[in-house]
Amino acid sequence: MGKKKNKRKIKVKKESFEKVLRTQEKDVYRLFLYFLRDESVAADLTHQAFISLYFNYEKVDPGAIRTYLFRMVRNMSYNWVRDNKKLRNGQIEELTEECARLQE
Repeated sequence: MGKKKNKRKIKVKKESFEKVLRTQEKDVYRLFLYFLRDESVAADLTHQAFISLYFNYEKVDPGAIRTYLFRMVRNMSYNWVRDNKKLRNGQIEELTEECARLQE
């Protein structure tokens, strides 16, 4: 009986996650692209974001998935910029201002 319940839980998680992936993937990609202006980096980070979401899915409030993803995009974008030092002076401030504007 315990195995059936566990399999059901995994199936529900998978179906729920796949729905989020289908409905949010393009928006996440576009936001990465907007912040970083690099298609290949945006695609890579989009995949990384959804992998991270998958492993933390049970910890995220279902009503806050979009907010969680937005914050993840923002944080991953900041980290990518910091780690790659690709942005010139002032562009980090633009990114910060744009994040604040989009949260309104």
